[in-house]
Amino acid sequence: MDFDKLQLREHWHIIYKHRKTVLLAMAALVLPLLALLLLSKPQYNASIALSVTDDAVTSLLSSDIDVSPDLTVGNYMDILTSQSFVDRVTRAVAQNVPNSAGAAKLKKANGDSTAIAKAHREAMIYLLDHMQTDHRGGNVIRVTIESGNPEEAYQLVRTIGEEFRRQHLETIQQRIDALHAFYSDRLRQTYQRVVEAEERLAGYQRARGIATKTRESDRISERIEAFENQIVDLISQRELLAERRRTLEQQIAQLKEKAPALATMESQIPRIEELKRRLLNLQSQMLAQSVLYTDKHPKVQSLKRDVDATIHELRGFASASSTPDSIKPTDPAIIWHDLYVENLLAEVEYNNLVSKIATLQKLANEYRNRVFEQPPEEQQELLKLQREVIVAQDAHQAMLRTNEKIQSLEAEKALNVSIIEPAQRPLKPVPRRRPFKMIMGAIISVILGVGLAYLREAIDRSVKTPEEIEKKLGLSVLGYVVDASTSRSTSTNLADKLVLLEEPGSELAENFRALRVNTDLALAECKNGQIVMVTSPGVGEGKSTIAANLAASYTLFGKRTLLLDTDLHHPTMHLRLGVQHDAGLSNWLAGEIRPENMRNSVTLNGSALDFITTGTRQVTFQKLSISSKMQSLFVSLREQYDVIIIDAPPIIPVSDPLLLVSDVDLILLTLESGRTPMEAARQAVTLLRRAKAQALGVVLNRLRLEEQYGPDRYQPSYLLGRRALLPERAGTSAS
Repeated sequence: MDFDKLQLREHWHIIYKHRKTVLLAMAALVLPLLALLLLSKPQYNASIALSVTDDAVTSLLSSDIDVSPDLTVGNYMDILTSQSFVDRVTRAVAQNVPNSAGAAKLKKANGDSTAIAKAHREAMIYLLDHMQTDHRGGNVIRVTIESGNPEEAYQLVRTIGEEFRRQHLETIQQRIDALHAFYSDRLRQTYQRVVEAEERLAGYQRARGIATKTRESDRISERIEAFENQIVDLISQRELLAERRRTLEQQIAQLKEKAPALATMESQIPRIEELKRRLLNLQSQMLAQSVLYTDKHPKVQSLKRDVDATIHELRGFASASSTPDSIKPTDPAIIWHDLYVENLLAEVEYNNLVSKIATLQKLANEYRNRVFEQPPEEQQELLKLQREVIVAQDAHQAMLRTNEKIQSLEAEKALNVSIIEPAQRPLKPVPRRRPFKMIMGAIISVILGVGLAYLREAIDRSVKTPEEIEKKLGLSVLGYVVDASTSRSTSTNLADKLVLLEEPGSELAENFRALRVNTDLALAECKNGQIVMVTSPGVGEGKSTIAANLAASYTLFGKRTLLLDTDLHHPTMHLRLGVQHDAGLSNWLAGEIRPENMRNSVTLNGSALDFITTGTRQVTFQKLSISSKMQSLFVSLREQYDVIIIDAPPIIPVSDPLLLVSDVDLILLTLESGRTPMEAARQAVTLLRRAKAQALGVVLNRLRLEEQYGPDRYQPSYLLGRRALLPERAGTSAS
């Protein structure tokens, strides 16, 4: 079923149809919840707030001192709910709070190890079930204990705070002790390395009798390092200027493409070229002087002023925007002047940087040659021993600083965990909020019940309503019969009776009358329409009840009617009519009796209904139907009766009805609402159409109108006032 295409009214019908499921779901959820709320005892909450801000300790134990991972707030919450910590708290409570329930159970064990272990385990489970941890932001953790005893809740949460703080301090102390032992050993090792390196250096100097050149080597090394730093910076500037020049050249080229006359302007401005050559010359001189003198030397200052003046003149020349007489001073020309001058300045600066880099690299190589070019063997060994002494001294100093930090942890470790909100005895129980919980339980139960209702509707593949049958099977529904258990009748069981005689004023009786009218209309469309076969896809769908009451309706209407029972496997029609199962159809086809001897007559309110039983011969219908007697029987019956009703066996488990299809005028396929699968109905229709049935119609049996259409269905009680005028029960007689 496609629930998305259903209207609101149809959704309501589904819920009403499965109202029992909804009510059972509500009862299954609401009643236990109500009992739990009414029978539950008041609970008390005691809480404590712990701060795990460990800035002092963590900063000292992290990075270069301790490589163990730092604990987060989530780790601390896991510790609080761990089995080892709960075991510690349980033992502390039993020892420090003699009036607690756990201590009482341990005393009751009276030294029995098994009983003590059981009592301790129960206390741990109780604490785990009643303890809650909550992270309230930052580094604050709130621990809450819920218990029916306020004193017990207070003692438990207080012990949790104390034991957590104590356990954490013990953990910190263990880490500090391990670090102290490790770095003390490292300190001794580094000190021994310093002593050994100094002894090797002093022994070498005494043995060789040479002087050290440490200061000169250090000065040259510092000079080389300064040159290398300057070279790196200048290379970065050179790359930026190169990128700037490429950008300017692209812009100039684009302007020349837009204005071809600009291509001749460069050759027409000789003053710019003169300024360019002058600027390059000044930059070369200043570079040469800067190698010999500092930036504050008069020669360097004079050259710098000349360079600034030349650059200023170039920029002023560009801003004047002077152009040749052949080119008008349009906007592209002004832009070209600015870009051209900027490109010249960038080119000069780029060449200057290239010269500086080459000069600095030359100087750095000269200094390296002074230190490393063919150094004496004694000098190389001396420098090596000096470096070993320096490295050993630095390592020793680092170990000294680390040991000083570890010693400071002894005073700082107490700041790691603190109680910012101590535990207090609860004064009143926790609000139970019974109305709110009942309302939420009712809402959830309704949602659950409605969900189950839709689930049942989704998995139900049976036929339900006449509209569904006409839509999915493409057959006309000639009538429906309401469920006897839901109809307004005085009799409690009309399923296996002739309703038109037992309850002539009932809704069921009117259903059969309507079926008879629609059957007459269907037969009128057939040529010589007289024979109606009633069958069903499966067993127990009410076909025999439909056939019997339809035949009774025709009889009471005044038509000559014959009811023929062809269900040789399970004959039941003689029981419904109250006649004996004597010789019948099978006996006549076997040639044992005459045609007039196989008929029985049943009187219904003065009208006679003829009935032919299946007979007593144990022979299959397959053998009986191939005889020409069957066709001749139908020919003679057409002349004697107005309507012939055939009660046939089910069509899917038995193939007998298919042998009669060619001899009947109308086939009524009986389907039970809410029971017959839609696939079985399709299969039955396929079999009948394959057998070339002349006309097909559907009778929907046991239709529950209120379930399928809801309580607000259009079902007027027109017949209720008529029942008082009809006899309560009509008599039957058989002959």
